[in-house]
This record gives sequence, C-alpha cells and structure tokens, in this order.
Amino acid sequence: MKNEIVGRFTYQLASDTWTWSDTMFRLYGLRPGEVAPTTSLITRHLSPEDRDHILGLFTASLHEDGQPLARLHRIAASDRDRTVVTLVERASAPGASPELRGYTADITVPLHEAASQRARQDIEAAVESHSIIDQAVGALMLVHGLDDHTAINLLRWFSQNSNTKLRTLAERIVHSTRHGIPLPRETTHALDAAISDAALGDGTLSEVLRTPPELRARPLHVELLRSADEVVLSVRGSVDLTATPDFVGALSELALAGGSGRTLAVDLREVTHVSSAGLAELRRFKERAEQQDRTVRVVPATALPTETFQDLLS
Repeated sequence: MKNEIVGRFTYQLASDTWTWSDTMFRLYGLRPGEVAPTTSLITRHLSPEDRDHILGLFTASLHEDGQPLARLHRIAASDRDRTVVTLVERASAPGASPELRGYTADITVPLHEAASQRARQDIEAAVESHSIIDQAVGALMLVHGLDDHTAINLLRWFSQNSNTKLRTLAERIVHSTRHGIPLPRETTHALDAAISDAALGDGTLSEVLRTPPELRARPLHVELLRSADEVVLSVRGSVDLTATPDFVGALSELALAGGSGRTLAVDLREVTHVSSAGLAELRRFKERAEQQDRTVRVVPATALPTETFQDLLS
C-alpha cells in the first residue's frame, strides 16, 4: 500500500457532512469507507487538550474569507497515535452555504526523526564536553596530585568564580597543555616511571614517584591579626592553583573583619609561590576595597621578585 501522509477533507455546514480522502481514513486508523466521517468521530480521536482548539479552528475558518488556518495536534488513531498538522480554509464564496476544505498531514515520522537527530547531537555534544572536562581534570590531577573529585570541584570553583562556562575553562586548560607546559625533569622521570610500572602491571610504583621534598608545595596557612589601626591577613606557604579558593575565602574574611577606618593588610612575606590566579584575586580584592574608600596594604613575599607585586604596592 502506498505510504501516503496527507489526507484531504471537505465539510458542508448546512448538512453537517464530511467528505474524506482514503488517506484521511488511514490517518484515523480506519479502512477507507469503513464508517461515515462525522464531527463526533473526529472529536473522539482528539486528545482533550486538542479538542477545543481543533473545533475552534474549524469555527474560525468558517468566518474567514479564504484565509487558511493551521494547527499542530495529535490523533489517537485506532492503530497508533499520530502527530499531525491540520490546515483548513473556507471554500465557499460569501453568501453561499458555508463549506470548508483542508488537509491533514502526518508528521509523526519526520518529527520523530528530527527529535532523534537532536537527541543524538545533544548526546554527542555531551560526550565531547565530558571528554574535554575529563582531560582538564586529568591535567590538574597530574600537576597538583589531586584526586578526581577534588580536581573537578576546583574546576567548578574557577568556573563559577570567573563566570566562565566549565567546558570553556576546560578547553583552555587542555589547549595550554597540548601546546606544552615545561615540567621539571624530576616530574618527567616520575611520569615515565608511573607509565612503565603500569605497563608492567605489577601494581607497584617506583621510588622515583615519591615527590622530592623540595618540590612539594607547602600547605597554605592563613591567620587574621587585629590591632587598633588595622586587620592583617598573614599568609604562609604556597598560593598555588589548588589553594586559590582558600586564599579567596581568607580575603573575604579579612574584608568582613576590618571595621570602619581600619586598614586592611595582606602580609605575604612568608609566601613561597603565588599563582597568576591568586594575584588576580588579590588585585580584585584590593580594587573592590578601594572603591569602598578602604585602605589596603600589601606586604610582598620576600622569596619572590618584587616586580611580581608591583601594581599591588601603589
């Protein structure tokens, strides 16, 4: 049987009679000529939420002069449900007995295929996005020795704090790593050992994997010290990427602890390293405070070049 999807119909208001093409019967799950099409038959096969709209479509068309109207709706046919579009227009001339003509097109399959295609595209995009994020998480795990849970939480923190989409942030990290980040020789040797041990499959890790003490980042220690004139945030250790959220939290506490007229001081003398993210957060903190007419004093790290903090000392 020919797979037709467009049915034709006419309706005579005076006699309340419908004329259907064979395809119209099939759209309703009926054999051609099996029953006489009626308004009651049509409404029985419409969902409750569509029924009033379709009857209103026919009524509105009777009062239009040749202007076609259309609506998307469903038919609960005897064989299966269908999603269709019905287009109807007044066919009779003004003054003549009102007559409608129209078409109902079955778009169930095209609509399903379009939805499936969109779903496939969404899934592929999600998989690709997940892959990029996993790569960025892996880079953080390698460089900072984090577990996967901590690494993804760190990514999310930077995403939210910088108002950057997580995928965009991950793409930037992966792009940087693909173009090569110089690593200390000890790190390269440790990675070589890890890959070799994994390939051997003996479940052991070479001693070279143990990070030398001089390469271990010192944990971040912060302390608030108060005096009559100022509140000081004393920072010791490494303000690296992983410590940046804690550093930002400490700066927030400093802002809350400093009362009116008291200087806010950030003492970095015992800091061994400050990442660019940490410096950016410190600049942001200083700018916000100064916009509120508060004084911020930054004491630079003695172990780092003075020019690192040049724009923070003015």
